[in-house]
Amino acid sequence: MRLIDVLFAVPELLVALLAIAVFGSGTANVVIAIGLASAPSYARLIRSQVLTVRESEFVQAARTVGRHPLHLIARHVMPNTLGPVLALAAVSAGGAVVAGSALSYLGLGPPPPAPDWGSMLADGQSFLQTAWWLVLFPGLAIAAVVISASVVGRSLRTRST
Repeated sequence: MRLIDVLFAVPELLVALLAIAVFGSGTANVVIAIGLASAPSYARLIRSQVLTVRESEFVQAARTVGRHPLHLIARHVMPNTLGPVLALAAVSAGGAVVAGSALSYLGLGPPPPAPDWGSMLADGQSFLQTAWWLVLFPGLAIAAVVISASVVGRSLRTRST
């Protein structure tokens, strides 16, 4: 967990940029870089949920009955940890879209024939005075996905708690 605490001190976009510098650009590498950048949040949440569920009464009762530790993990700990993790994933999806678009805007995303909102924003930036819609619609698409993911994530978060 000390390594996770150190990674929390570094901004996620900087971690993603470092991963892109190591792995190179491209669609798969952008996904890996964003996943590595957001991993500390998931690690901390999973650890706290496992520690909480592990000390709950139903797990203690199953342990007292003599259930195998793998049974406890598969039957009790994992299902009760999954809800908050899915809620975090839904809330973080918007940030991942913004991070992917930012990396593509900087030219570190998929190569030019691949359609990407960040590269569309970068390409349309030079035509902003004459063809403003080239920037407006990719920007609105990014905003719509981020807002939708946030709404879904917040509703999942209220259901999981």
